[in-house]
Order: sequence, then C-alpha cells, then structure tokens
Amino acid sequence: MFCPGGPAGSCAEGRDVGSVACFHCEQGKKELNDGTCKACGAGDYWLLFVIGLGVVIAVVALYQFLIMERGKQPTQFLIVILGLTQMLTLFQMLAVVGRFEINWREPFSSMLVIMDIISFDLEMLNFGCAASMGPVVTFLTRCLFLPMVALITLLVHLLYTLVKREKSWHWNRFLRTLGTISMVFFIILFSLLLAPFQ
Repeated sequence: MFCPGGPAGSCAEGRDVGSVACFHCEQGKKELNDGTCKACGAGDYWLLFVIGLGVVIAVVALYQFLIMERGKQPTQFLIVILGLTQMLTLFQMLAVVGRFEINWREPFSSMLVIMDIISFDLEMLNFGCAASMGPVVTFLTRCLFLPMVALITLLVHLLYTLVKREKSWHWNRFLRTLGTISMVFFIILFSLLLAPFQ
C-alpha cells in the first residue's frame, strides 16, 4: 500500500519518498487506513494535548485519593473506583484479543478498534502529527509510557510534599500510587513488551 507501483522513487500520496519503502508520512501528515497520508488538522494536535493533560489529571486524582485516610474515603467513591478498574482491565483484555488476525463481525470489530487507545496505539492517536517516528522508536515510545507516568507521579509527589511543607517525604505515598498504576496497566504493558517476539 505504501508503494503502489509506478516510476522509481514514487510512493503513495503524502508519503516520504526518502524513507525506506515509503514507510514514513511527510512531516505534518498522518497515516490513513488505505496507506496514504493526509495533512494533520487542528483537532489532531488538540487530541494529543487533551490526552496528555488527562494523564496528568488522572495521576493527580489517584495520588490525592490514595493519600486520604482510609476512614475518610467515601464508600460510593470506592465502588466507582473498583468498577472503573474492572472496566479498564476488561478493555485491556479486549485490546489483546484485538491483536489476533481474526475478522470479527460488527459491532465487536468496531469495539476492538476503540480498545486500541488503551493499548497505547500511537498511530490511532495521530502521534505522527507531532513527530515522525519509525517502528523501533514507536515501540520504544509505547514501552516508555509507564516510566513517563512514573516520572509524572514523582513530580506530583514532590510538589505535594513541598506545598504542604511536610517534614518527611512519605515515599510510601509515591510507591502506592505507582504500584496502583502498574497494577492497572499490567496486562497491556506485558503485551507491548512481548509484541516483537510474536
């Protein structure tokens, strides 16, 4: 699809002729399902910004919830958190199922496409609009998502400790938050790490 044929040095529309086998899109373009690339719109950049902001807000909310004393945590809130955790685990399992080369019928096939967001599919998020990346860099970026979230968690912990002017660093809060995040994304993380060996 990337090389539709024709004269030497020609690629599908919007693809970089200088890349190996027309793999990359031209700068500022995103890949389409038919193998061509089209210009990124303002919505593509906003999507990346909103997802980044959402990750930071989710880490702050989780940190704040986990440092509350156990007696002060509302029961209804705990039920909602448990339900969301179970739903996220189900989404991750469906994302793993979506990696099998099976032609699923509707509406299940559309649901599996949506699950690609949970599996850190950078192509679906149009990450190519922000930076042009090859397959190795894409794999490394996906694998480094959890360490990046760990760094955000560390910054949230340090800022919270400094703002509250606490005498101790309370590293158990940081480790509890990081452990919860690792447990939630356990399935998809190992699925990503083992992807090259499939």
